[in-house]
Amino acid sequence: MKCPNCHHEQTGKYECEACGIIFQKYLSRQEKNNEANAPATSDNKTSFSSSNQGKSMAAIWIVGIIGILLGVTSSYFFFAKHDQKPSQIIQHEITTEKSEIKQIKAPKKKRLPKINQSSSFGLAGQIESTYPAGNIIEKARNATVFIKAPWGSGSGFFIDDKCHIITNRHVVEYDHEKLASQKEQLADLKEFIYLEEKNIQDIRQYLHQNNNIQNRKYYEKALEAKQKQMDKAKSKHDEMASKLSTIEKSSSWSDIKVILIDGSEQYVSSVQISPNLDLALITIMGDNSPFLRPASSSLLQQGTKLLTIGNPMGLRHTVTAGIFSGYRKHKDNLYIQTDAPINPGNSGGPLIFENGAVVGVNTMIMQQTEGIGFAIPIESVFQEFILPGR
Repeated sequence: MKCPNCHHEQTGKYECEACGIIFQKYLSRQEKNNEANAPATSDNKTSFSSSNQGKSMAAIWIVGIIGILLGVTSSYFFFAKHDQKPSQIIQHEITTEKSEIKQIKAPKKKRLPKINQSSSFGLAGQIESTYPAGNIIEKARNATVFIKAPWGSGSGFFIDDKCHIITNRHVVEYDHEKLASQKEQLADLKEFIYLEEKNIQDIRQYLHQNNNIQNRKYYEKALEAKQKQMDKAKSKHDEMASKLSTIEKSSSWSDIKVILIDGSEQYVSSVQISPNLDLALITIMGDNSPFLRPASSSLLQQGTKLLTIGNPMGLRHTVTAGIFSGYRKHKDNLYIQTDAPINPGNSGGPLIFENGAVVGVNTMIMQQTEGIGFAIPIESVFQEFILPGR
């Protein structure tokens, strides 16, 4: 709209942003002035001489025409302000209401970061060409990876465009205490098999030497049960022995595979392990990786909607949802509690806001429960690792 006083162009129709006049009051005042000036002009014509009467009448007509034009202009501006269609007014109210809600949820000073990256080349371009993202969550999905190790699998996500991936330590490094415990279990199992084989041999010998004994059927059933039990123990022993042998022979990261959403496998160039938390930083070969921007965990409020992205039970790049349940401490470390499912295979994956910003690293669940999972706040990542440009 153009201000009738200073001619300033603006979108507002109530008050001029430049000179401060109220349009309706200004136009009404102009209209009244025009009405007041018209009679005065008419009265002044009596003082003119008869020879100038024609000129006076012409001047009166000109003033009258100007007054009419000003009145029409005033009416145009007044009605233009109020003559909006109902749908337009409602839409404006809805838009205003939404913007107010956003300010409450995410104040301007703490606005969550959004993903903004050129995906025309590198890994981002490669992924975008086969898995174009239809929304912000699918963009976050494209920045999540599947990690496969000799001892299991997990998830991870790119934290920058330089191909740095965040995951859990237990995904890329087998727990030494767990390894020692499993070796003890294997030794116990081996001893159990040895004793059971001896028992089976004794029963067979007893049955062979005593063909006419009473309760023969009882001993035969006992022998059959022990044989089945020992077969299961042997199978478990062989499986455990093979797994532990693979773990011990594998290097710290050369046997780890990073698989992108398009199925391509990437070579791991380095792995850094956090000495304090269940975190690891993987670097792969490549450039311009899609990535998740971090968001401060201080923005979390109980009930805030959160999503997890990961590979539960091998179901790659699965998205699940839940809420922020609260903060918890475990061994002096702070964790984010959520009921968003953190199933086996989700370890190391991102816990994100609805706008795709990552707030935590999915880490563990409380055993023998449902809907109680924990994530490491994203701030801890930058405390544990030095990343270029941070």
